[in-house]
Amino acid sequence: MAGPGRPGDRPTGVRPDPEPRPALTTAGRHGVSHRLRWLTDQPQVNAEAFELYIASRRPVERSIVDGVPGPWLFLIGRLNRAGLAAEVCGGSLLRVRVGPGAAVDGAALGSRRPVELHHLLAAPDSYLLPVAWLSNTRIVGAYRVDPQGRAHPEELPGELAGLPLTGCSSDARHGAAGLPDDVVYWPGRRTPGAALAYALIPEPLTHPVPDQLTLYRERPRARLGHFLVELDVGSGRAIDIAATAGQLREPPRLRSIAGELCRPTGWS
Repeated sequence: MAGPGRPGDRPTGVRPDPEPRPALTTAGRHGVSHRLRWLTDQPQVNAEAFELYIASRRPVERSIVDGVPGPWLFLIGRLNRAGLAAEVCGGSLLRVRVGPGAAVDGAALGSRRPVELHHLLAAPDSYLLPVAWLSNTRIVGAYRVDPQGRAHPEELPGELAGLPLTGCSSDARHGAAGLPDDVVYWPGRRTPGAALAYALIPEPLTHPVPDQLTLYRERPRARLGHFLVELDVGSGRAIDIAATAGQLREPPRLRSIAGELCRPTGWS
């Protein structure tokens, strides 16, 4: 069994000091792409290994095995464990060893970050971890956070200690479960007017109405117990699953359903 935390960790009492800040450097030109379209190709990243804390609303083991849930193609890490625990008041924290070049300094982003991300990176000890770079992280400790915002060390099962972080797509603004917020919408902005698509809708008396529909470019075969409908789809009102899966290229440390949903003729 791996230890729950470093010697001297306490759930109460004196608040631990934040982890030390790493020296920064400019990301290399020929490394793995971070795949964040809004972020410069060469952001300021950590020049040396250091440790961060990652918050998750899931329990510790599920956060490691199934992934830390969130809508973005990145996770947010903090240096200050006590401060982060006091903000989330529940769930868990993972203590993570981050290898050189795997974390983007949040303070260095300045105004280059999208407006909707300002609150996520508002804390001066915030770092951004692109899911494409999570293979260069290792989980070295874990904590349960109580409703009062106190972090209690938890033991890591031996088989989980040292694993890389994993992200899990959830809670995106578009409402499609299992997909990240950054998707390819259809029809594109350059498509004049509405685009024609088809859908198979279950009969309301025999099946529940689905939260989302699969749309088809070509007219599909009729299906027993379904209505075949023809739809005019306005610009950006559907998600192009095939294009989204191609854009993601399924980073190894991200759990999403883009690949499972991918159909050559359909959108959601």
